[in-house]
This record gives sequence, structure tokens and C-alpha cells, in this order.
Amino acid sequence: MIFKIQKFEDPILEKLYNQALEELENFFQFKWEKNTPKLIVIDDRDTINAVYGKPTENWMVAWAEDTRNIFILSRENYEKYSSHKYSEGEFYKLIKHELSHMFYKLITFTDKPRWLNEGISTYISGQLDNTKPLQEFKVFLDYFDKTDAELYKESGYLIKLLMDKFGKDKISQFIKSLKGVKDPETTAKIFQDIFGVQLSYDVLNELLNK
Repeated sequence: MIFKIQKFEDPILEKLYNQALEELENFFQFKWEKNTPKLIVIDDRDTINAVYGKPTENWMVAWAEDTRNIFILSRENYEKYSSHKYSEGEFYKLIKHELSHMFYKLITFTDKPRWLNEGISTYISGQLDNTKPLQEFKVFLDYFDKTDAELYKESGYLIKLLMDKFGKDKISQFIKSLKGVKDPETTAKIFQDIFGVQLSYDVLNELLNK
């Protein structure tokens, strides 16, 4: 399949991208100076499906390709080809979410566990704003190497809980300690070593409701 792309100017998109990149550099304590990701804008759902390689749900409007490219539905057609409402603030959160995945990949050399990767991206991008507080953790541990719409909110609130209870430095230590880790068992051991609590629904729900 063949695609044609061309460079174009969008001052709003440029501003949102640069702002997100700067804030993520501060959060991850990592200065991205060379080969920063390219933002590739797609105009319609059919092209999204073709580039992604399979049919996508209407809620899916962007994805990161390793540490090279972010594919994103255009601002102009955002509401036409998705289930989302457009605002500059929401589009900023979307860009920041996808860039966060790239920082995570650079630091850990993996995209796993997905519950941590998606949780950090959801939390740090502000996508928990205006959501109802989570009452119970019950599914995120099923998402070590997969992702779907059910994961985002729960994993985001997990990161919020860890930030509130243990602070950013512990989370940063956890992320860096996962470099090259590829299995849930090792992840759970590292989690307990760093946070001093077991990675389980019972323990985390008790912390959530304190």
C-alpha cells in the first residue's frame, strides 16, 4: 500500500507539541535533543485504518509508532471521524499522551507493562480530568501486554494513587528499574521492592480507600 505525505504548517499544533515535549522532559528528567518524534496528521478514518493495518474503533484517534512517529487524526476532522469532541485542550492531552509512550519506550526499552505505560500517559496528560473517581481496582493486572478502552481510566488512577501515596521519585525509580523487563512476575517483585507493598488488588484497593 502506498501513501503520500507532505510537510505543512500548523502553528497551533506546533505550539501544543512543543509544550507537551517540554513538560514531559521535565517529568521524565530526560532531554530529547535529537530525532524528536514526527507528528503525522491523517485526515480520515479510512486512512487511519489503512496505516494502522486493520479497522479501528471511533474512539481511537492517535497512536505512537515506537519512538519515531505519532499518527493523529486532524484537528479539522476530529469530530467528523471520531466519537470525541474537539477542543484545543483535549487535543493537547492527546499529543502529550502519545509522546509519553515514546519517553517510556526510550527509558525502559519496552512498552510493558501496558498498565503502567498507559497509566502514566493517561495521568500525566490530564486525561483523568472530569472523570468520576475510581472506586475499585479490578482489571488492570490483566493488561501486561495488551490494551483496550477498559484499561485507561483504571491504570490512570493507579498512577494517581502511587503519586499521592509515594511521590514522583518512587515512580521514576520504578520506571527506570523496569528497563528490559518482560514478564509480570519480575515486574511485581520490583514493584514490591520499591513501593514496599504487594502488587495486588486487595492491597491497592485498601490504599485507595484510606
